[in-house]
Amino acid sequence: MVKRLSLTIILTLPVCLPAFGADKFANPVAAQFHADKKACVEAITSGDLAKALITTGSMLYQWRDYANFLDLARRVTTAYKYLSKETVQTEIDRRKAILDGAPCGFMCLDLGLMQLAVEGYKSASASFREVIADPDFQANPYMGVLLGRAMLECAYPHDATAEYEKASKLAALDPHALFRVRYEYSQDIFPYTSSAVACFRKSRESDYPLEQAWALEELINYAVAREDWEEARRLLEELELILPICVPDPTNNFERRRMERATMVAGRARKGLEGDRISLMDMHDEAMAFYWPHFECQKILKHMQPWTREFPLDRLAEWDDATGAKIIDAHIHTYSALHWCGKFKEAEAGHRSIISLVPFGRFPKEVMTAFGRLGNALRSQGRYEEAKEVYETCLELDAAYAEDAWLRELPTDPLQRTLMGGMNSDYNRYWHVANYEAVLKEIEEKLKEGGE
Repeated sequence: MVKRLSLTIILTLPVCLPAFGADKFANPVAAQFHADKKACVEAITSGDLAKALITTGSMLYQWRDYANFLDLARRVTTAYKYLSKETVQTEIDRRKAILDGAPCGFMCLDLGLMQLAVEGYKSASASFREVIADPDFQANPYMGVLLGRAMLECAYPHDATAEYEKASKLAALDPHALFRVRYEYSQDIFPYTSSAVACFRKSRESDYPLEQAWALEELINYAVAREDWEEARRLLEELELILPICVPDPTNNFERRRMERATMVAGRARKGLEGDRISLMDMHDEAMAFYWPHFECQKILKHMQPWTREFPLDRLAEWDDATGAKIIDAHIHTYSALHWCGKFKEAEAGHRSIISLVPFGRFPKEVMTAFGRLGNALRSQGRYEEAKEVYETCLELDAAYAEDAWLRELPTDPLQRTLMGGMNSDYNRYWHVANYEAVLKEIEEKLKEGGE
């Protein structure tokens, strides 16, 4: 069992944070957009949501046609998630009363993002439909993406796909907007169907080189997942030919990120295919994204288990932080796959090995992920009290480093699903909290039944 005292010990360790690279916002338009995104977060987390609407509404309206608009929408949604659900729901009810019978595009847009934040996906869908009906937003493809995303969360993939297709038609004359819509659709649809690969193949035929580069990058991963090394080499050669003619829009940070990413993937694939073991392991690890949505765990184990034997955790000191993180990810994928294969004891042992062998000061995110996955393994064995203790350790660790949340007096309790400034990714935090809530209910039910 993980002792609660370990939290105090771990908190005394220094945490190594990644250094920032060159100025990402040298372009004045990109710099202003970044400043406005930050202003929206500051306004929302100030605690006065009625006043925050002045900032968020004006920024959402002002930037609605900008290529990076979806980054702003995502940031606003996340900022609302930093608050308690009760606080956000109270403001939703107030806004709905104001809008009753007199919908307003930018206010419905902000309302829809709030509803996404509290997982009110059907309500968000209705709000985004009101936005699309507003003449100021009718020609905007990004509203269709938001509607499609909400409908996917409602488990309506076919209806959602129709909205993404409408968005693609609206973006057809702008290669930058069309690329963004197709990218978002592929990422959003990935967990629901196998359509993502068809999206990548369609984008491979695009007239816009950067979109082609992104598609090739994804198709290389798909070839690695299928262990089709000839296809991976052909795709890499095609990617290497197209990268020199890719010219990202200098005002578009999304395109800058995609260019950096495609360049990295090409370099890693070249090294991996020429025999570099770390690069090849990293390629396998990333390619598992094609197997996780449908829990094809035997395939994941076939790819990843050999790497855990080749790169054991007790040799982490031999590697730099970037390489070490890749090695730990390979172990996490392997032990998580063992869990989903029903091998709970083996999964437990694996995640415990990460917690005991990996220095928290060097790899805080990875260790906290292992805590959460250990809780899952214990819960699957019916060891609910132990699982509860492990989840609490994980969530308290996260909160202890959430300086931004403490400074703004935002919620940091173990039931807060998104934490401002925490060490966990938003995705991991969400599921750690969801599993913690589930184990609390299981303990309660066991007590009602008179169990020990």
